[in-house]
Amino acid sequence: MKTRESKRRIAIVTAVLLVAVAAGGVITWQNFGKGKGDQTASEDRSVETISEEISDDAVADTSDGNDAVQPEETLEPDSEETSGNAEGQMDVTGEETAAAQAGQTDVAQETSGEDTAAQTAAEPQITLDFSEDTVLQTPVSGQILIPYNMENTVYFPTLNVYKCNPSVVIASEVGTQVAAVANSQVKSISNDAQTGLTVTMDMGNGYEAVYGQLQDVSLEEGAMVQAGEIIGTIAEPTKYYTEEGSNLYFALTKDGQTIDPTLYLPPQAE
Repeated sequence: MKTRESKRRIAIVTAVLLVAVAAGGVITWQNFGKGKGDQTASEDRSVETISEEISDDAVADTSDGNDAVQPEETLEPDSEETSGNAEGQMDVTGEETAAAQAGQTDVAQETSGEDTAAQTAAEPQITLDFSEDTVLQTPVSGQILIPYNMENTVYFPTLNVYKCNPSVVIASEVGTQVAAVANSQVKSISNDAQTGLTVTMDMGNGYEAVYGQLQDVSLEEGAMVQAGEIIGTIAEPTKYYTEEGSNLYFALTKDGQTIDPTLYLPPQAE
């Protein structure tokens, strides 16, 4: 009996001890966890405190104007500034282009002006200043077949008639070059039944020269012609001059009135 009672007591004591040991372990583990949590909380508070102190110091340094290290900011391009710069570059480019174009234009104008001046200098200045004292150059060399006569009639072989003649008819071979008798300006170029291709030229001061029976005329109305310049060649005669043969029809007028060309032509043209 005693042995059984002793065993039971030992079992109870052992159980109590085991319970006590287990309870103590739980309490110890809780205290350990609590201490670690307090330490972590303390460390968190310390970090927060340090961060706040650094932030406060940075603000204080900035306020005092000290060289505090500022956090880098990401600078975004200012659209207006960029646009302004672009416009400025465009303006500069436009000005440079305009200047270059203006320079090229000036150079072109100067070159053109120089070329024109050189051309003008190379070309003879033609002055229309015919007078009654002027001696004409010979348009062609040849015999006068029908003389000028507005007072008495003269004979026309092809027409077989006598009539007044407002010109001189000078014999010349087909293809012979015809020269301008004085400085002139082409007044008109026309085709006439009697005189064929006919050129009328203004010699100035109311004097005009008329050249008929021509071909190969390359002049245009308004063209300036220097004395002695070739104005065309002798053509085949019209039907009004078949008996006379190829010739130059040449007449002079003053203020619309016919005058005797032989009074102004050199003697060998008579």
